[in-house]
Amino acid sequence: PWIALDMDRIGWWFRLSGAWATAHVFSFAGFQVEQEGTNILINHLPISVDVACAGLNTLQSMLIAGTFVNY
Repeated sequence: PWIALDMDRIGWWFRLSGAWATAHVFSFAGFQVEQEGTNILINHLPISVDVACAGLNTLQSMLIAGTFVNY
């Protein structure tokens, strides 16, 4: 997991953009949404976008596969 360990800034922006997109999807669906960083409050239900659910492993896998295909 070199992205999570060595490039924590990329991981932070990946988590933040995921939280932002989730907040907007639920907002468009008519839910009451409040977002502070990677923490979202949807109808008084707290949700946190942690490293485990941010898709960083998928990002790392896609970078490796893309490098292999490009080579």
